Amino acid sequence: MNPTNLNQLKNYLQIGMSLTLIDTSMKDHKYLNQTRKIAIKQTNAIKFVGGSWLYFGKAKDYTFKDNQFTNTWDKGTAFSGFLTYEFIS
Repeated sequence: MNPTNLNQLKNYLQIGMSLTLIDTSMKDHKYLNQTRKIAIKQTNAIKFVGGSWLYFGKAKDYTFKDNQFTNTWDKGTAFSGFLTYEFIS
């Protein structure tokens, strides 16, 4: 079962699970089209192996479709735009 809201997403994501960044408003994003494993899971974020974090509370909105989720940010944050991830089993 794929998540359909943020609370389900937080419960669904687990250490060792992989996500691929398949689309972003930042076309030169260094992780675009790369599959990365979750190294650490916290209540408000996940950390990928190798470094970067994905914070749940910072996004303005989440949308879910099949085995993907997209999070979007307002211009008032350090990053404005969107990131779309795909769950890799």
